[in-house]
Amino acid sequence: MNNVDLALNFASVVNFVGLILLLRTVINNRNFLRGFSASGCLLTFIAICGFQTAYFLMDNMPSFLLGLSAAVFWFVAFVYSFRQTLQTTAKKKTANKT
Repeated sequence: MNNVDLALNFASVVNFVGLILLLRTVINNRNFLRGFSASGCLLTFIAICGFQTAYFLMDNMPSFLLGLSAAVFWFVAFVYSFRQTLQTTAKKKTANKT
């Protein structure tokens, strides 16, 4: 294992620990995601998919496997944020019609 793989594995472990802490917050307070930007979540998900592709192409499976959870989390955060945005827009349209 070379230095690049070690650095990527370390960063992936730190990212995974951060994700666990974020998940703990979301589980304790489900309204936590309400302030998230749908476009920001989508861009974060796309970036993580880029990292995942690079890990896979480099055959760095520890980083790839640890990163899957982050990709899933940010995709779910995007879907939730997007649904919240659609609901808010629908409520505003309904309020404007009356």
